[in-house]
Amino acid sequence: MGIAFGLAFLPVVFMGPIALVFAVSVTIAVAVIAIGLGMAFDWSLFIATDEDRTAVAAVREGISRAMRRGRFWRTIGITLALAALELIVGFVINVAVSSVFVWAKSALLYTALMYVFSLPFYAYSGLVVAIYFLDSRLRDTALASQPVR
Repeated sequence: MGIAFGLAFLPVVFMGPIALVFAVSVTIAVAVIAIGLGMAFDWSLFIATDEDRTAVAAVREGISRAMRRGRFWRTIGITLALAALELIVGFVINVAVSSVFVWAKSALLYTALMYVFSLPFYAYSGLVVAIYFLDSRLRDTALASQPVR
């Protein structure tokens, strides 16, 4: 009974690393797609207002532009860089404002300082997304206007 019982768990021992590799690869794939969709949804706001499209058409166009073959990894890189910058800057701002809160013990002062110090970064982040959108739109327009040889 001991050998049969031990052999029954043999597939579990070998499936553990395979399952781990599978889980990690699926997690990375889902994260990359989610990051790309984040930029696509950001772009859909610009598409809806700039190109006068409905919400569904703007989201569809934003996804197709952000996930386009020559632009996919650039979109992922810019989005990851902004996310990393947001984590770092957010942490620094939170530490600085929290230390003021511990000293002053005023929730109103804490909230006001968080907004005042966070606003420039979020404005910068929005500006990066807008410039990247305009860059991609100009590249698409230039590509469409080139004669086919």
